Amino acid sequence: MLLFKKTLSAIVSVELLGVSIAQPSCNLSAAYCYKSIMLTPWFYRYPLSSMVVFLNIIALVLKRNMFYNLSENDRSNLWWKISKYPVFASLSKLVRSLTLLSAYSVHNE
Repeated sequence: MLLFKKTLSAIVSVELLGVSIAQPSCNLSAAYCYKSIMLTPWFYRYPLSSMVVFLNIIALVLKRNMFYNLSENDRSNLWWKISKYPVFASLSKLVRSLTLLSAYSVHNE
């Protein structure tokens, strides 16, 4: 689960690259995404978590480093390329909507 949390946090930081939000809000958004994915039923949670972990394997093969250890530029390029595939596109849309929902709800308070 630690690998899942770190990778999901890296995905959230990639989704928030163009948004001017402070780092604590980014951490809160990552925690919100993690909690919301963990609250889904097992038949949604297992494929989503396996896609997030599989993203590390893809990054390890292509970039010779784990996804969360890549630079911001490499991370965003890899995420942009991978999110075009149908399975990862649904993960991208889910994480983007949860991230922006959390970030702007914290930002407006």
